Amino acid sequence: SEVAAKEKALVKRRADLVSRESQIIDSSKKSRENIRQREAELTKLARSIKLKEESLKSRECQDVESSRNAKESTRQKEAELSELERSLNSREESIKESFRESEEDRTQKQASLSELEESLNLKEKSLNEKVESITSKIQEEEKRWKELCSKCNVASKQLNSVNS
Repeated sequence: SEVAAKEKALVKRRADLVSRESQIIDSSKKSRENIRQREAELTKLARSIKLKEESLKSRECQDVESSRNAKESTRQKEAELSELERSLNSREESIKESFRESEEDRTQKQASLSELEESLNLKEKSLNEKVESITSKIQEEEKRWKELCSKCNVASKQLNSVNS
């Protein structure tokens, strides 16, 4: 009965571990999806920047007279583009760091799950050994009981033959 309860507890713990692992995997999938979305946004921004750069270059070639104004405008746009590029690089680093942290967290959780599973396996092995030990002791006691009963029967027959 106690062994059955412990086995139930082990089964429940194993189910809990499987559930936790599933949650970790789902969390990791969500993190990866967020990273993919962020990468897509960065790609859109990069395309937008590239289109703006091409637009600036096209304007410069159209009119020689407006080239003086275009140069100043270009400097401003380049400053804006540089700022956007710094912002994009910062966002990219942030995304990479977030992904690294997510991977580290997932790895730690997997290690924790492995440790828990190993601990459960050791406990299960220990319980199995205890069950075997108890079963062996019961068998020994039953054997002694039968021997005692046999001796009692012999003694009873001897007593009956003496009394007769």
